[in-house]
Amino acid sequence: MKRLVLCALALFGGVALGETHAPDLSGMDAGVAPGDDFFAYANGAWIKTTEIPADRASYGNSAILSDVTTQRVNELLKAAAAQPGRAGTEAQQISDYYSSFMDEAAIEAKGAKPVTDALKRIDEIFSRS
Repeated sequence: MKRLVLCALALFGGVALGETHAPDLSGMDAGVAPGDDFFAYANGAWIKTTEIPADRASYGNSAILSDVTTQRVNELLKAAAAQPGRAGTEAQQISDYYSSFMDEAAIEAKGAKPVTDALKRIDEIFSRS
């Protein structure tokens, strides 16, 4: 149950906490008549003021939601890694997994050795059947 609550908070943030949300009226361009170009009326100010990040081809609500969700999940993982909990608990497992994933020096030192056997089995395949 606790894990479900944490996931819900990470994904929905304020909605899960009972906050109310409304349309972002600041993104509208009231200078455009809605009957002439409803898209420009509804989104014009947002389009004029929002810069697309250099590493993106486009940017909108889906990308913003994805970024916020990724940030919140990272914060949850870092918090779990900082306080791993008792041996065998989910918190300890999450902490160990996250710490091993973030240990770039150990990963680089091992190189491709952990996957050598799998790569060897792939090299031994001679047909698709």
